[in-house]
Amino acid sequence: MLVHSRREPVRNSFRYPLSFFVLDLDELPDLERRLKLFSINRRNAVTLRDKDHFDGTRPVKEAVVHFCAERGVEVDRVLMLAQLRVAGYVFNPVTFFGCLKDIWNRESGWRYDAENPSGAYGIPQALPGSKMSSAGADWQTNPATQIKWGLGYIKAIYGDPCKAWAFEEANGYY
Repeated sequence: MLVHSRREPVRNSFRYPLSFFVLDLDELPDLERRLKLFSINRRNAVTLRDKDHFDGTRPVKEAVVHFCAERGVEVDRVLMLAQLRVAGYVFNPVTFFGCLKDIWNRESGWRYDAENPSGAYGIPQALPGSKMSSAGADWQTNPATQIKWGLGYIKAIYGDPCKAWAFEEANGYY
């Protein structure tokens, strides 16, 4: 369970249930054969996708072995603690939160009432701010509504926060 609570600038708290799986990467093909609702790199109720880990250009185990080898560590067996895609969605806080944090630190300082002379508003700096009304009528004052809208925007336009951050770095906006 991810729990967040703060007192300023506005009192806010939330709880977000998280599910993690420990996978022996050598057992993945057998798991995929035995578990009807689990797949590797294809749509299913629960999915492990290589593209969700590291740079996504190689199978996860190969990526881990390569990563370790570059640092002089020899690896044979790999146990992975991960969040898997459920119904096609995944949120990997280790990978994506750093990028999301960087974007919204730069854009708004994570202030729900941040305004830009261009008219951009809120944590995600929606332009115009009223676009966030699609996530809730309380878009002007509720950080959770703004974050929900911002994550949807990032997913629709860039795919994930790290791709949005790369665009932001290259262009000065996202």
